[in-house]
Amino acid sequence: MDLTRLEPKLTQTGQLHAPKGRAFLQALEEAAMRDDRQVFTRLVRDMAWNEGQADALLRAIDLALALELVPLAMELAQRGKQIFPDSQQLQRAAYVLSPPVVVGTRPAQGNHSEASLVWLTQHSHEYPGQWVAVHNGVLLGVSSTLKDLSQQIGPDTDTPETLVVKVLSFCHPFASLRAGSERVDPMYSVVA
Repeated sequence: MDLTRLEPKLTQTGQLHAPKGRAFLQALEEAAMRDDRQVFTRLVRDMAWNEGQADALLRAIDLALALELVPLAMELAQRGKQIFPDSQQLQRAAYVLSPPVVVGTRPAQGNHSEASLVWLTQHSHEYPGQWVAVHNGVLLGVSSTLKDLSQQIGPDTDTPETLVVKVLSFCHPFASLRAGSERVDPMYSVVA
């Protein structure tokens, strides 16, 4: 089939004239069958969709996806959503083909401030075997159990930015010696 006769053409008045109805769908099908993405894209973009049927637009979206023209399919689905608000299929297509949106995530571990880590380095030896909560370098609470510590600091300070650790009561053989001291700092484990 000669697609050039079905491609949009300029009329004598200078306006674009694209095939309509059955001829348009036939041209789209033929372009898709030939894997002619350029002709397919030109036909789809030049079509006056507000005059067309929702079914034709749905078929164009399906063909665009088959040709791996995902951005074009997304564009058509959004246009179809606006032109045919009563078409459940086009509304669904617009939803499925809408651009991805990141709603927000909570970090796996909070942003433990440098001040809290410095505090732990300087003071963890004072709390061997205990759970401690530190926020921005300030000790919030100490307890022998995590449950008690959580109750002690309350929900307002139990945030991702609060560093909660259990200070281990044994000395780790690879821990660094403090300057001017013979003791080895206890290790601590972070609770996410």
